[in-house]
Amino acid sequence: MLNEEFETIRNSIGGLLAFNSFLSTSEDMNVAMKFAQKSAGREGKASVLFEIEVDPALTLTPYASLDNVITCQPKEKEILFSMDTVFRIYEVKEDNDHIWKIKLKSVSDKDLAITRLTEQIRSEIGEGSPIDRLGRLMIKLDEFEKAEAFYQILAESTTTDDKKKYAWIRNQFGYIRYKQGRYKDALSLYQEAMQIQEKLNDGRNLDLATTYNNMGLLYTELNDT
Repeated sequence: MLNEEFETIRNSIGGLLAFNSFLSTSEDMNVAMKFAQKSAGREGKASVLFEIEVDPALTLTPYASLDNVITCQPKEKEILFSMDTVFRIYEVKEDNDHIWKIKLKSVSDKDLAITRLTEQIRSEIGEGSPIDRLGRLMIKLDEFEKAEAFYQILAESTTTDDKKKYAWIRNQFGYIRYKQGRYKDALSLYQEAMQIQEKLNDGRNLDLATTYNNMGLLYTELNDT
């Protein structure tokens, strides 16, 4: 980290820190320390280690474990935080290895200082579970394999009895196939989602409207090929 950036953080204890990109972290302190040590002693830069404390009950910290994602390195115990994740800075101190430890804590959705930021983030990526939001973000970034991995995690924790959620996941799988150009697979998944959604007694079924819209885009693409 550039010295100027570090000094800004060190002088902002009690303030907020937002990351404008995905934040890859590890539950294993030794793994994280190895990365921090690589930049130790570089001119004009400070070597820092973020120690993050997260309360899973707080809704403003979308994150997911990547243990089951094939593309990740084994044994890193990687945790991925969503873009624009916000933390509060609690402590900055230097350890014996000349590495600065910056302690961050997740923030509450009742924190008035970040209400506007939260509304902006959710307007861009929508509501839903943290894994769902991460999946949507991956789709926006054209990271389709990672998006599929997130929705696979979500699917494995969802029973077919939860028809609304199950149908939404099938729709998202379909949209991933559509973006990959696998139109036949996409159509099959859309149809599966649509059949479930049409049977739900929901007078304001926005998920069904999304599926109809996705199918319309798909048929337009098929007619142009």
